[in-house]
Amino acid sequence: MITLKSPREIETMAQAGRIVAATLALMRRSVKPGMSTLDLDTLAEEFIRSHPGATPSFKGLYGFPKTLCTSINEEIVHGIPSARRVLREGNVVSIDVGVHLDGLHADSATTVPVGEISPEARRLLRVTEESLYQGIEQARIGNHVQDIGHAVQRHAEAAGFGVVRELVGHGIGTQFHEEPQVPNHGQPKRGPRLLEGMTIAIEPMITAGDYHTKTLPDKWTVVSADGSLSAHFEHTVAILKDGPASSPPRAERASPRRCPAGPLPPSPHRAGRRPPPEVTPRANSARAVRAYYGSQQRGGPWGPARRAVIKEGNMPRLEGKPSGLPQVVVWVLVLLAVFLVLEYLNIIDVVPNLGRS
Repeated sequence: MITLKSPREIETMAQAGRIVAATLALMRRSVKPGMSTLDLDTLAEEFIRSHPGATPSFKGLYGFPKTLCTSINEEIVHGIPSARRVLREGNVVSIDVGVHLDGLHADSATTVPVGEISPEARRLLRVTEESLYQGIEQARIGNHVQDIGHAVQRHAEAAGFGVVRELVGHGIGTQFHEEPQVPNHGQPKRGPRLLEGMTIAIEPMITAGDYHTKTLPDKWTVVSADGSLSAHFEHTVAILKDGPASSPPRAERASPRRCPAGPLPPSPHRAGRRPPPEVTPRANSARAVRAYYGSQQRGGPWGPARRAVIKEGNMPRLEGKPSGLPQVVVWVLVLLAVFLVLEYLNIIDVVPNLGRS
């Protein structure tokens, strides 16, 4: 049920990702105290649609009404833009956006400070972004999905923050949500093995308090259960054999390609940490992807029911996993059909001749 992408598909996703990256850059420049989240949404939709063939991925997805997900302070994900949601000095706002282009999706998220924010809020944003790159570092051929989550969890929890369990990253491509699920926690060497051509969204969702969540009455917005501040960063990574084109070659090592949702400008909070290598546009993969199949506390559009639907999709299975009926059952049915045909032709006597003289 995991799909591997061709170089052409990855390049198309990168093109969509460049629009996503430009949209997020526009949002970062536009965020200021006094703006409503609806203002941001209108600006983002107009910008996306100004690119030929590009449309917002989120609008209409499972009934979601807007182009962006804008989540303020304790809101973790899926906040609905509204004229009544006005940004205030000291807020932090997660901005999540996706673009559909030529049959493929790309998506990314970042958390933006509104004016001056507290040192603790700035630290939360820094650690969440660092957790993202810790996860990306594990996105290599031969590793497992939970190697990514383990790296994210270890870094965030070492800083004293909570790692949300009920929302996860995902695969992305022709469908906005694809397998595998990419949790932000877990044990090393568990989960599906990472293969060349996979495209996954890695998206840490971290809180300043406890990791438990709840969903607001709008059935969309997921918040921290204890009301603590939250942050959300996201990139899409293509699992490829070669390293990024502009980076030094890495002998005999598979390398993840960071999506174009955009390297952030240098900042003090990244000092002392080796940044991910820069890449050329053509070398980039899909671009940040978002998607959390949703809270287990609800059966809503990104809840467990949606997860089950996606799991049972029509994508081919890998690693020899059978799809449909078990193979032994298929062979039994085939043999039974053969015997019945032979009996009908009076070649063998399998079925007793009941009622015959």
